Amino acid sequence: MLVNLRLRNAGHHDPEDRGAALVAVLIVMIVGVIAAFVVAASVLFVIQSNAKNKSTTQAFVAAESGRDAMLAAIVANHCTLSIPDATSSPFYYSVSATVGPDEGHLTDACLSADKNATIKIVASGRGADGSHTTIEAVYNRPVTIPPSPGGTMSYFDGSFLATQSNYTGDLVIRNGPYACNSHSTINGDLWVPNGTVDLSADCTINGSVYALGDITATGGNGATVKGNLITAGNVNLTANSFALGTASDPTSGNVYADGTFTLGNKPTILGAYVTGRAATLGKPVGRPGSSVQNCATSPNPAANAGLCGTPAATPGTDRTTPSLATVTTMTQWRNLGTVRSAWGSNIQWQVGPCGGQDVSGMLQAGLTAPNTRLGIDYSACTGPVTVKIAATALSSDAVFLVPPGSQMTVNVTGSLTSGAAADLSNAPQLFFIHADGNLNDTAPTCASGSASDALTLPSTVQARLMFYTPCGLNNSSQNGLVFKGQFYANNDGSAHWVHPDFTCTTMSWSPVIDLGCKVAASAADPGPTSTIVLPPSLNTQKEI
Repeated sequence: MLVNLRLRNAGHHDPEDRGAALVAVLIVMIVGVIAAFVVAASVLFVIQSNAKNKSTTQAFVAAESGRDAMLAAIVANHCTLSIPDATSSPFYYSVSATVGPDEGHLTDACLSADKNATIKIVASGRGADGSHTTIEAVYNRPVTIPPSPGGTMSYFDGSFLATQSNYTGDLVIRNGPYACNSHSTINGDLWVPNGTVDLSADCTINGSVYALGDITATGGNGATVKGNLITAGNVNLTANSFALGTASDPTSGNVYADGTFTLGNKPTILGAYVTGRAATLGKPVGRPGSSVQNCATSPNPAANAGLCGTPAATPGTDRTTPSLATVTTMTQWRNLGTVRSAWGSNIQWQVGPCGGQDVSGMLQAGLTAPNTRLGIDYSACTGPVTVKIAATALSSDAVFLVPPGSQMTVNVTGSLTSGAAADLSNAPQLFFIHADGNLNDTAPTCASGSASDALTLPSTVQARLMFYTPCGLNNSSQNGLVFKGQFYANNDGSAHWVHPDFTCTTMSWSPVIDLGCKVAASAADPGPTSTIVLPPSLNTQKEI
């Protein structure tokens, strides 16, 4: 009996247990349905957000397209301050510009052609679904006017030592004295704005000499100067064979000095003298009737006092145009680096081989539009850099950028041809740039050792070359080198080249380089200054 009762109880199910199970199942089903709804809603939200973001992105792109079109229009025509709405994608509209000297004064009718300016552009864009956005962009448009009558000159710091050299172009020795080298020729004016000039050697200057300090020619030899001597100091000419002036040029052969003038019995002076202090003559000058001394005190002869100039006490300084201070400023060191963006636009950049392999193939390869210039960048190199160029035909300008800490050796092993005119006025330009070690000053900073760079050229170079080095050249540089272009280098005070032939040519690489060859067209004509308008750069942008 006990067993049967237990068996019957074991097979019995309480109705309350069955109800609890049903409730549990229903709860699970409800939770599942809710979860499904949540997932569906999330997916729908993401889809809608993506669609909205896509539309917003399209509107923003359209607005930026309007901004770019407005910027191009105002650069091309400085008085264009609005453009028509776009009639096809990207749909920009209500695009306008305001211009002025700065962001607080955007009231000019036209963008200035020769002064720094600010451009503010407001542009709206519409997406495919009709959504809209508006942006406001502010650009800075800088203008640089180099303080350089006749063009900025090359940089020679300290004495320019090159044995038996020939230099064509005005030569400026920025710091220290200049001593003429035997059998050397300068086909242009010599400017020594912060030092003295010694013309005792047998050299020729086919131009005038401008100096802050004394000009001397003493001893058994002496120079030939075809122009005039102009100085804020004294002039002492006692050398046996010194000659001043050109018979066919009545404006040449003159001495203008703030100080004294001493003339021995050997030199030949074809012109006159005008001095602030006394003149001591061992022989007559060519035009004594146009001469006067003691301009600073009592002009003698008094009848020629009008020749002293204004102010009368400084006839040498008065005739120095531009001033020596201006020449010093216009020839100050220009820092050049390896940051690509600083070298402007339309440049096809290539990575230079650190192992010194030949890059003539890069120079020969065609450029991809809109690029018009080639850049070969060695800035990733950590050791000495050799820029090697075999024989090649040149068709475009190129710049070679070498980092400050690397020694730079330029080795052109074959002829560079281009079909350019003999004077190279239209020849391609090659810029060899050993970057300065400190871009925040106005002095050369060498980071790879003084006199550490080298240059070797073939006999045929139909190109204008710029050799830029804050370190200077080493002693192994080429004998008899013929160089046409711009030699822009620090100098360690030693003679490294023998029989070099320099011909200065104008060179430019917008927006960083603009180098000429004349300090002035003449002593009385400082020549034009050059204005360089740099591309606008985006300063700020925001949605409004």
